[in-house]
This record gives sequence, C-alpha cells and structure tokens, in this order.
Amino acid sequence: MTAEARREWGEDWDRSALLRNVLAAVTLTPARAAELAERWRTLAAEQILLLRRHKHLVRPLAALVDQLPAGPDTERVRTWLAMLPKLP
Repeated sequence: MTAEARREWGEDWDRSALLRNVLAAVTLTPARAAELAERWRTLAAEQILLLRRHKHLVRPLAALVDQLPAGPDTERVRTWLAMLPKLP
C-alpha cells in the first residue's frame, strides 16, 4: 500500500471494494475504448470526454494493481492500464 493511501484510509481499507467500484463506473470495454482512442482527434467532444473519464477512473489503480486480489477484475484493470497512454 502506498504511504498516501495508508494516511487516507488506514491499513484496513477494502481493495476489492475499490476495484468493484471503479469497474462499475467503467462503461466502455477496453476493446471499444481502444477503437475510439485510435481516432480520438476526430471524435465529438462528448466521446473524447468519455475516454478521458475512463482514463481518470482507472489511472489511480496503477499504484495499487500489484496489491489487488487476483482474478478477472484485476486482469481487466491491467488491460485498461496498458492502454492508458493511448487515451486522450
């Protein structure tokens, strides 16, 4: 756990709950986001903002990804994290 997270939430915060909450807020699949990201400069502002929203939702998990429980949800996060550089 990062020192910042320890100060903010203490030692007993629920990483699984954080993971579920972030993934519940994600409305695009990684494949769809990748498709849009390839041509983001030509998208309407609303679609660009949607991609940025997803980027901002997932990015904080980068510092915690190695501490998240193993499973398909964590693998989804890893997929999202790998594509963050492609998002606007």
